[in-house]
Amino acid sequence: MPKFTKSIEVELTIDELAEAFSDLSGEDQAGFLKKVVSIAGSWGGDAGTQWHYMGTHLRIHSARHAVEMLRSILESATQE
Repeated sequence: MPKFTKSIEVELTIDELAEAFSDLSGEDQAGFLKKVVSIAGSWGGDAGTQWHYMGTHLRIHSARHAVEMLRSILESATQE
């Protein structure tokens, strides 16, 4: 039987994406973040600039809890 590829475009809100991420296991959440880094590496530019702008948005919009989450992830990831 021939194989066909079908693509559909689905618009998701930030709330829906956040809920889907939250429903993942810790291992799958880590895999998701690794995939984000991998995709960002394919942009051809410096992904660090994007991370800088994201950090700026978190600071400007008083997203203290998100910053605390990222700090906790970093601390856990860098413990020996």
